[in-house]
Formats: sequence, C-alpha cells, structure tokens
Amino acid sequence: APGAASAAFRYSAGYLASDTLQHGLGYWIKFNGAGNAGEAPGTFVQDVTAPVQDKWNMVGGPTGFVPTASIVATGATVASAYFGYGPSGYFSTATLNQGKGYWVKVSGNGTLEMHSTAAVPKAVATGPPGADPARLNTLTFRDAAGRSGTLYFGAPDATGPDVDFFEMPPA
Repeated sequence: APGAASAAFRYSAGYLASDTLQHGLGYWIKFNGAGNAGEAPGTFVQDVTAPVQDKWNMVGGPTGFVPTASIVATGATVASAYFGYGPSGYFSTATLNQGKGYWVKVSGNGTLEMHSTAAVPKAVATGPPGADPARLNTLTFRDAAGRSGTLYFGAPDATGPDVDFFEMPPA
C-alpha cells in the first residue's frame, strides 16, 4: 500500500506477508500517519465472499456497512463475536465497516457471504448467542481517559453460551 511502513499481513494459522490484497480477507498494515489501502476511490464492491478456515480468521467486508447478523456462513459456523481493533485495543462489533479488518472464529472450513448496505446501521449491543446478560456477572474497566469496557462472566450452564465464544483473537 502506498505510504505503508510495513508489508500487508494476512492471517492463516499465522501471519503471512501479502503483496496483493484480496476482497474478503483482512490485513494488518502499519502506517506512520494517516493511510489506507484497497480499491481506488469511486470503486464500489457490494458483495464479498470471504474464505475462512477452522479457528481464527481476519476478514474484510465490501464497500459500505455489513451488519454482522446478516453475514451468511456456508460450510462453517461462526463461533465468536466479530472483533475490530482500534486505539483502545480489541472491541466487539455488530457492523463491519469498509476498509477495516475484523477477527472472527469459526468452526470448520467454509465461506462468509457479506452484502453491504449504504445506510449506517443503528448500533446494537453484541454478545454471545443464548447469553442473558442479566444472569452474568460484570466487571467494568475504565482508564484515565474515561474509556471503558465491560467483561461479562459467570458459570456456564446447560442453557448458557459456549465458553469458547469468549476467546479473544490471536495476538
């Protein structure tokens, strides 16, 4: 990518340097200042099918916004929330934004089909399937700048979510 301070790295059971960026894959790229990589301005990619392998994957969506609830998994089952990365570290998200990469854990090999919308979706709370936040314990962390994150935890039971859902992406 022009202006990048590093190669582009994709993830496939480890980090791999990539000379060519592919739709549907997510990448780590270091910039010393503002920068971007991807399609030329004015290019619109509405649909993306991202190949995924068992366990953790970095994916990228099409142009626009993709509500994670609308992503269709084929041959694999989504086994985590979708995680982005920003100045405060990892965060779970209900919407994939264009030009960003996201972590997602899947069970099995397959694809994730994504269709973009032009409208900015409403922010919604995310959590594991079947989890009732009212039945879980919470621990809220807050830094000196006032940013906070809440950890939900509790003993798994027959009706609770799979504990693997709470695993964080690779470092």
